[in-house]
Amino acid sequence: MLIGLVTAAAMMAGSVLAPVLVRGQIDIEGVGCGVPASANLALPAGLTDVRVHRPAVGARDDDASITDVAVGASAVTFTAVADGAETCSPDSGSTPPAERRWSAIYDAEVAAKHAAPVAVRTDWLLHGRFALRPRIVGVSSGPGLAANDTVRHVRWKSFGGRKAVGFGTFKLRHFFCPSRNRCGVQEGQPVRVELTRPGYCTPDNVLSVGTPVGRFVFYGKIAVFNRRRIGVLKPGTEFQSYKPECSAGKPVPLR
Repeated sequence: MLIGLVTAAAMMAGSVLAPVLVRGQIDIEGVGCGVPASANLALPAGLTDVRVHRPAVGARDDDASITDVAVGASAVTFTAVADGAETCSPDSGSTPPAERRWSAIYDAEVAAKHAAPVAVRTDWLLHGRFALRPRIVGVSSGPGLAANDTVRHVRWKSFGGRKAVGFGTFKLRHFFCPSRNRCGVQEGQPVRVELTRPGYCTPDNVLSVGTPVGRFVFYGKIAVFNRRRIGVLKPGTEFQSYKPECSAGKPVPLR
């Protein structure tokens, strides 16, 4: 089931097309044996390529079964019919089958895509979870700001999409030498920072009904290059990089 196409406007401002899941619960209530009733699952604005994972046609809940699933511009409509003995058998109660009330509850899951901006994950930089065009970019992991190397005063030549490029000043926070290349770079050196490999954490791309689509896509690699020759390092050498991870493992890369 499909809805919409990716427009040029939707992909502007450095956005990428990212997958998103919408999950919720469908409560369908009806009256009468064989009489259809429907309920909607609201969708966040701006979704494309909408595909319903569940419930599918034929899915049952007690006395009712799904007979139709229709994707609209802002919601998915699920239609069900009560066709079991509890509602339709004349011997199952004193109320005539045509007047019996019934209800069915289904867990719903809808997969879609959304044009989302790519952010920098900044959990440990005290600026919130994500940032767009940050002036400070962390380039190593650590429990706090004082434990991380950073690029400061970043001026972005480009930001968004599958690659971002900026220029700033390297700020040294480590007090040891992990490699010969790393030792050649001193604090205060002008550097170029490149952000690549956009991806997302699996729990971050799951939305409940009514939740707006937020920024959940972030750059999976942050690399720093020297702009001047330093010892054996030629200009343009990648001397340090950092790959942010999810709480439950590595990010899922965008294809």
